[in-house]
Amino acid sequence: MTNTLTLQELKSHLWGSANLLRGSIDSSDFKNYIFGLLFYKRLSDVFDEEYADLEKKVGPDLAKIRICTPAFTAPKGVPGRTSSIHR
Repeated sequence: MTNTLTLQELKSHLWGSANLLRGSIDSSDFKNYIFGLLFYKRLSDVFDEEYADLEKKVGPDLAKIRICTPAFTAPKGVPGRTSSIHR
């Protein structure tokens, strides 16, 4: 006999697990986490777009060389600024 979960039961279990992990955090505090995740997602998407453009220009073998990969530079005044961030 196999136990199968319906999609609705799975969603219910996942939502309950998220509520347990979240604890008593106020919903307005989530913006601090969400904005950081959105920024990271955008940074990742832009890197992937630039890397795909680089692959089109120079080919996949040359694009893998670290010196050819896109670099992101943080503006002056950003705490923890490094000269560039590589993949």
